[in-house]
Amino acid sequence: MNASPRDRDTICPSWCQLPADHIAESRFTDEMTHTQLVREISLAEIGTFRTAPDQPIRVQVEAFVDLDGCEYAATVKLSLCGAADDPDAGAEDLTPAEARELAAALVEAAQIAES
Repeated sequence: MNASPRDRDTICPSWCQLPADHIAESRFTDEMTHTQLVREISLAEIGTFRTAPDQPIRVQVEAFVDLDGCEYAATVKLSLCGAADDPDAGAEDLTPAEARELAAALVEAAQIAES
């Protein structure tokens, strides 16, 4: 069978929240995107340091499959200031190990700030 990658059914990871037949075109390549929104965090205003933001911080899991069927390891995507015209603006992809290290550092910093 010589079906092109575009014609084949997409097999999503079990955690993907999108329909099984989805294909999202990347701005840079023609890869399939699998995604799950883990949490949106709205930040409140802090005195004169921060006014309430228009967009929440988004934590997502994303994985990519290119047109040749090469599957890439899932990453944790942290979006600090998503813009309507560029959803990747202010976003950073982290490996699972980097995400755990960042989470541990944030917890430690919060404990120090609260002490």
